Amino acid sequence: MMKTSKMRRMLPYVVLWVFLSLTALVWLLADNFNRANAQERYQYRTDQIASAITKRMEDYATVLRGGAALFDASEGDVTRDEWRIYIEHLDIGDAFPGIQGVGFSKYIKPAELAQHIQQIRAEGFPDYTVRPKGERDEYTSIIYLEPFDARNQRAFGYDMFSEPVRRTAMARARDTDTVAISGKVTLVQETEQDVQAGFLMYIPTYTHGVPQNSVAERRAALHGYVYSPFRVKNLIRGIFPAPLDDIDFEIFDGAKPISSTLMYDSDESGRSLEKKDPSLFSSRKIIDSTFR
Repeated sequence: MMKTSKMRRMLPYVVLWVFLSLTALVWLLADNFNRANAQERYQYRTDQIASAITKRMEDYATVLRGGAALFDASEGDVTRDEWRIYIEHLDIGDAFPGIQGVGFSKYIKPAELAQHIQQIRAEGFPDYTVRPKGERDEYTSIIYLEPFDARNQRAFGYDMFSEPVRRTAMARARDTDTVAISGKVTLVQETEQDVQAGFLMYIPTYTHGVPQNSVAERRAALHGYVYSPFRVKNLIRGIFPAPLDDIDFEIFDGAKPISSTLMYDSDESGRSLEKKDPSLFSSRKIIDSTFR
């Protein structure tokens, strides 16, 4: 009798324990389900962002191939007006938002430098020169860059071979006859306001009718580069015109996510990488910059 009475007194607690246990189990299952859904949504968004960036860069590579084809079809003799008309017809401002311009950088041997400078000056640019000044084994010079606005005019005559990061990408493009992307640079188009990280995309052009079957032959046949400079914030805004409020992402030059390699941060609060709150989900994706 006493045992029965004790069991009756314990029954409410047993029921409560069972109820709480079931509640905890249901909550745990629901939490796991919600977390799995959140993880799936996060994975979808990161894939979507990486895919959109890759697709846009492939589009830009196609633009450069078209420019290189124009030189090839013209046997290397493309005039300034022809280049301007070609780029205007591409309507890059609307069709390819985020691109700073499309240009041509001519390869120049030291013995050809003085004649080259005089030729460009005779085209109506009396102050033109190849810069930075100094004796080098080989030169390049940006002679076309459309739109030829005030910002892009700052790059006119610049020898990109003179800067190591640019030269590395240009040499890779030349030797492999493919589109190559540089590492992080500060573009010569930058002013003192809204300075952005930048990079460049190159495709080589070769002297018409000269063999190009080996690295040595391609180096000997080099005529110049069709290229595009990119300011990274403008590029990302062109790819994603609407704010990405549901996710924060950074773009780095290379595999090390450190401040010196940071090219873009969607969080513009100014907080350093070290001071950011830990995220519920995080991942790293490598975007292949090789375009055949």
